[in-house]
Order: sequence, then structure tokens, then C-alpha cells
Amino acid sequence: MGAETVRSTIRNADDAQTLTYHSIIRILFMIPVYSVVSFLSYLYYKNTIYYQVLRDCYEAFAIASFFTLLCNYIAPNLHDQKEYFRTLTPVNWFWSVFGLQKLTGGKTKGPLRIPRSGLTWFNVRTTMTPLKPVAFLLT
Repeated sequence: MGAETVRSTIRNADDAQTLTYHSIIRILFMIPVYSVVSFLSYLYYKNTIYYQVLRDCYEAFAIASFFTLLCNYIAPNLHDQKEYFRTLTPVNWFWSVFGLQKLTGGKTKGPLRIPRSGLTWFNVRTTMTPLKPVAFLLT
């Protein structure tokens, strides 16, 4: 089922939405990756930890692709995306991140401060989201 969906997505791809289709294919490829890893983990249970690392790294990669897909739905290119996020007004973190915001400098200073604009949030997310697989491997 997943292979047929990927094949039909590739067949219907045009040059204008290539990045969107690539992101969709990366997300859809999650199904066979999970299936193969689960099967191999069942078959070779002593090596399960190695297969799970592969699965978790691809999961982080799929999440990054999902973020890219959502950004492409908002605006087709990076310049338009930055213009969109520049107009957003950020709100405070949920529940002030359980009181940690006060300990790290408050609402205007420190790492948990309220971003000055939505563009700051976007720049942090576009930088940190692709680094999640690397961070997973290092931990």
C-alpha cells in the first residue's frame, strides 16, 4: 500500500511542486522503514538495538520533512516563508514552561524568553529540526 502511494505520487509530480512531493515521499517511506525494522527486530532479537537506532533516525528525518512540507504549504519559497513568519506575533510559552522562564531570565531575557517575532521562531526551527537525527545519534 505504501509503495503504491509513493509510486502514484512520483507519477503525478511536476517541476513546480517537486520539493513538496519529496517531503511527502519521505513521510510515506516511514511505513516500510517501520515494517522492515520491526521484522528484523523480531527475527534477530539480539541486534534489536541497532535496528531501532535506524528507525529512530529515520523518524527524526521524517519529522523534519513534515516541517518542510508544512512550510512549503504556507509559502513556496524561503523568502515568502520568512515574510509570512515575520508578520506573526509570538505568544508566551505554554504555562511559562513550568516556571523555568522565571529562573532563566524572565520574559525578555534568557533562553526561554518570548521571541521578538515569528521569524525568530522560524529561524530556530529551520536550523534545529534537521539536526534532530544527529542529536539522537550523539545521545
